[in-house]
Amino acid sequence: MRSARFAAWVVAPLFASACATTSVRSGRHESPEALRAAVVRTAEELVGQRRVELNGRRFNNDCVGFVRLVYAENGIDLYRIASRRGDNGVSTIYRFAELYGLVHRD
Repeated sequence: MRSARFAAWVVAPLFASACATTSVRSGRHESPEALRAAVVRTAEELVGQRRVELNGRRFNNDCVGFVRLVYAENGIDLYRIASRRGDNGVSTIYRFAELYGLVHRD
């Protein structure tokens, strides 16, 4: 579950910041801080869960599925925003991060 902890503490807050400060908002949270807090809280609650599911929809039980589920639970579909035909989950999440200026390059 090391990857889930990484997602909960590093990836989730970064993406939440991007979602909260751009046009990608779920409409379910009053402020960027509320969205960030909700994403982190959701991630913490899901660490260690064996089934990765939301409203009957199953997500892969890996780091990508975990991050997708955390955002889906908070009204944000990362794949709808950034996926392209033929992408895998990591490529899609990377493209999302790139789209919102979250990829650091030297």
